Amino acid sequence: MKNSKGSILVMTTGFILVFTVFGLTSIYLSGSHSQIVENQVAGNKAFWLAEAGIQRAFSKLPDTRLNDADVLLAEGDYTVTTDFKYPGNDHRWVIDSIGHVGPVTRRIHVEVGSGIAQAFQTSGYLKSGSEDQIDPPGSYSEGPENFTFTFEGLFGNLNSSTPGVQVLTNPPNNPVVADGIIWVDGDLKISNTGWNYKGILIVNGSFEMTGGSFAGIVWINGSAKMIEGNPGVTGAVFVNDPDGGQTKIDSHSAWLAFDEEAIDNAYDYFSISLEPGIFRHIVKWAEV
Repeated sequence: MKNSKGSILVMTTGFILVFTVFGLTSIYLSGSHSQIVENQVAGNKAFWLAEAGIQRAFSKLPDTRLNDADVLLAEGDYTVTTDFKYPGNDHRWVIDSIGHVGPVTRRIHVEVGSGIAQAFQTSGYLKSGSEDQIDPPGSYSEGPENFTFTFEGLFGNLNSSTPGVQVLTNPPNNPVVADGIIWVDGDLKISNTGWNYKGILIVNGSFEMTGGSFAGIVWINGSAKMIEGNPGVTGAVFVNDPDGGQTKIDSHSAWLAFDEEAIDNAYDYFSISLEPGIFRHIVKWAEV
């Protein structure tokens, strides 16, 4: 009888120990699972906070002075910086954004190009005396189906009334201007080799260049020709010809050279409040 009672006591004690261990294990596993879920939720929130920083910086391009630290949003914050780098000839904006939710962080690295990748585009057709006149060779497109840019896409809400814009109406040949945004209503003819400016040149009329140079972006609502002399443009030229006519580059000394640095420098003449709707494309996206 005593042995039977002793066996029951041992079994009861064993069951109590087993259930105690099982209960403690369940509590531990439940707590661990809860912590894992909390970390996953915090990680997702941190990721979207980092994305919010990317979108904030993206909306401010081409300004590279953004440096927002600890921007508070719901349940966390983000820190975002923008910079500029020059990998070869491909100049890029670089955005780094870190989202924080408590001790959990997620970081996103994005590199953005201007979207302009050719020296010349026309809605009409190009007549060139030599492939060497466009650098790099073949850096152009022609025809309405290949004219992929719009004025608003390149310059946002820029117009002749925008503060700081130099407006010329039916100007004389070789008008004296200053580096910056030059808006011409009427035809423009440049023949003086000393006419050398940089920025953004918009011509609402025909454009003839037989001398001088320009660095930046040239947008022409009309016809264009470089028929003699040694004129040149460094950056990019867009000819929106409503008649679909020819752009003539017949002078063997004329040249158009694609240069993204000149393009990016041209955008520096925008006021920050203007926020141009420049074509942008993401060339690299990575979570690091």
